[in-house]
Amino acid sequence: MEQKTRRVAIVTYNRVGEGQFPNGVVKGDNLEVYFAQNGHLAKWTWSSEGTLEEQTSARKYTAASVVRSIDLSKMDEVYLYVGNNGGEEAIRQSADLTSEKINYVMCGCNQQYKRDLIRRVGNQDAKVIWCECGGRETLENIATQLLKDKKTN
Repeated sequence: MEQKTRRVAIVTYNRVGEGQFPNGVVKGDNLEVYFAQNGHLAKWTWSSEGTLEEQTSARKYTAASVVRSIDLSKMDEVYLYVGNNGGEEAIRQSADLTSEKINYVMCGCNQQYKRDLIRRVGNQDAKVIWCECGGRETLENIATQLLKDKKTN
């Protein structure tokens, strides 16, 4: 009997590791890891130019765009980076997911504010994985562990 393919998403408005994982799907044995990242082989889509309001608006737009690039409702598990800049929008975009499905990969910046937002979207029981600012190394470790000993296509 054939085993069901597990679908896992890793989503960040930064990048995973140093950009060694491509956006899209990396397949393993009975596993598909979907990567959605903004910084992969590209510069940040916003800079330090413009007013604080303009910068904040651009960050929210980028975070929302990256999260929406994968249909998270079709995933078995989601790892979502929640940082200091853009994290609020990433949390809002996760409102339709169940607590059992989502893992918030979160740096300690504005920790209570982010926890309050997670509670407001109904995911207070979701797993929180603490990480460094930017989340790149932690997400790389998660991806590597998921794909460890898997035959990739």
